[in-house]
Amino acid sequence: MNKPRTFEYFVSDPVDAMFTVFEVADDSLHPEHDDLMRDLDDITADELIHFREEGRYNHLINRKNLRSEEKETKLWFMVDYLHKTIACKRLLILASNLDGEKPAPLNHHALKNVEANDDHLVPLREFFASGTQLTRNGFSFTMSPIVSQSNSSYWVLTLLTKSDLKNRTWVRLDPFIVRAQEEYSSLEYRMWVWGRPLNWNLLKELQNPEHGQWMPDVLSSGDIERTDFVWFPNENELHFTCEELPRPAVIHERGSRYFHAVYDNKNAVLVHCDGAIRVYDEKEIEYRLNFHLKSPEVRKVGRRVKMFHIEGEVTENEFSGLASAYYVWNEDVRRYFCE
Repeated sequence: MNKPRTFEYFVSDPVDAMFTVFEVADDSLHPEHDDLMRDLDDITADELIHFREEGRYNHLINRKNLRSEEKETKLWFMVDYLHKTIACKRLLILASNLDGEKPAPLNHHALKNVEANDDHLVPLREFFASGTQLTRNGFSFTMSPIVSQSNSSYWVLTLLTKSDLKNRTWVRLDPFIVRAQEEYSSLEYRMWVWGRPLNWNLLKELQNPEHGQWMPDVLSSGDIERTDFVWFPNENELHFTCEELPRPAVIHERGSRYFHAVYDNKNAVLVHCDGAIRVYDEKEIEYRLNFHLKSPEVRKVGRRVKMFHIEGEVTENEFSGLASAYYVWNEDVRRYFCE
């Protein structure tokens, strides 16, 4: 499919295309309605046949409404196209080598006096936070999604903005989302994500690295290949590293989810905590999957892009909650921190 006429509208909307495409289609007075109808007409018969054969959205096609089955199918085709294309374009921007230039949206005039760090993260304290809406100088932004799903950073950002961590946290902004404050709209999600204290007394006694690997649970997101984790004791510190690796088929839409924290055994507090993604090409992901995260061979593979960083100390409970939220839809990580 060629670039839709409505692409710029949907890519800049903080509400997922799964909702907005149908809103625009059903409102004949919407400014984007006519262009969306022309976009639907541009979908070829072959594209539609292939989409139906894939079958991923067939269960969502509601034949008991006022839309024809063909129009309903085309609308879900459009949603799928937007999801994939937006995720690919965002990943390219996040992983780009900018040679000193500011990545979007840091070049927006509303962020003129906000100092980003070397990882292009900005301090949350510079924004008025309402849920995941981050507002400054009359314009609203949000944290970049961690993986391809547009709401994948919702839970971790909610935890960060509703706690004392807000004043010590830096985040990567979504390059596509810039809206006048009064025009910004978002959704609230009701799924609970929480963490529990780990057995820190047992972990502090580690003399040798402890590592594990989970193959994806049936309830986990279908784009996960596996998840590796390591606890590494180093004198009075305990380093935790976890990486959720994507299936090779989806590496152009999402990176891995990578989490790193350092626990101070003596003071029973975490002194470092951040989340990142690793972006791989075909050769890199093939090589990476040959090794566990504990192997030194993986340290320089892929391009690491930080998504958030917390300055100062993090409590044991805060760490468990953040890790659970960062790996939302990974059932193995959820069980590890929550059961």
